[in-house]
Amino acid sequence: MTTGTILNDFLSKGIIVENELIYVEKGRPTHQYKLNPDYYHECMMYVKKNDCCSIIYCLKNALGELIYSKKIKKKEMVGEDIVNCLNKIIEEDKYLQYISLGLPAIISNNQVNE
Repeated sequence: MTTGTILNDFLSKGIIVENELIYVEKGRPTHQYKLNPDYYHECMMYVKKNDCCSIIYCLKNALGELIYSKKIKKKEMVGEDIVNCLNKIIEEDKYLQYISLGLPAIISNNQVNE
């Protein structure tokens, strides 16, 4: 398998995109490639419970660039609130492939307990 074959395969699958041509004094121009930022997105979510409860999350692209972040505050929080938030994110972002969730608590009987 050649490098060209691998590059063409990655291009056809949308893993990489052509960046730009670099012209040199001699020979053919050189193609530059980069990872497709929208090849995948990841969501990092953290649930915090102090005086009030909050869900803090951000979405990043494949290059680690921030797409969106949000903080949701509630007086009371149950496990269903977390699931509903995750379901909304999943429905809205067709490139989402990875989710990491941090819970500094235990969820028992649909209640967030410290």
